[in-house]
Amino acid sequence: MITPGGLGTVVALSLLVASGLAASGRTRPPAVAGAFYPSDPAALRAEVEGFLDGAAPAAEPAIAVIAPHAGYVFSGATAGKAFAALRGAKPSRVILLGPSHHAGFTGGALPDASLTAFATPLGAVPLDVEALARLRANPEFGGPSSAHGPEHSLEVELPFLQVAAPGETSRQRPLWRRRWRRCWVPARW
Repeated sequence: MITPGGLGTVVALSLLVASGLAASGRTRPPAVAGAFYPSDPAALRAEVEGFLDGAAPAAEPAIAVIAPHAGYVFSGATAGKAFAALRGAKPSRVILLGPSHHAGFTGGALPDASLTAFATPLGAVPLDVEALARLRANPEFGGPSSAHGPEHSLEVELPFLQVAAPGETSRQRPLWRRRWRRCWVPARW
C-alpha cells in the first residue's frame, strides 16, 4: 500500500518487459519535443547519453529511481544521475509517477483505447493494451483520456529509459491519478 500524503495530482506509467510486440493503431506523438528536450533524435540521444555518462557508476542496478520531470536544461543532469542507476538493470516493471499539469480529475485516467504507443524522437514505446483494457473495467480509472495529450511529466522520462535500459520499455501502461490516498498495486495489471 502506498499512502503518500500531499502529493496532489499524480501521473503513473508502468512499463512491462515484453519483447517483440508489434504496435498497431495510433501513437501519441511527443507533446514537448523541441521545447523540453531536443526533437532531433541524434541530438536527443547525445544529450541523454551525456547526462547518463555524467553520473557516477551505480554499485548495482537500482530497484527504485526518483527523477525530476522538467525540461532538460533545468533537470537533465539530475535525471541522468537518477536513470544512470538503471544501466545494466533488467527490470520487469518500471513505474513512473508525476503530476498532471493540464487536467484535474478524480481517480485515474488512461490513454484513449485507440492509442497503442507513446512516441519520442527516439521511437515509439508500445502500450500494454491488454492491461489497459483490464484497468478500464475499474471505475477508479474513469478520468479523462485527454489528460495524456499535452502532458510532459512522463514524456520527458521516456528518452532516459530508452537509452539507459533499451529494450526494457517495450510495453507501457499509462494511467493518471488525481490523488493518492491509498493505492494498492495489483499483483497482475
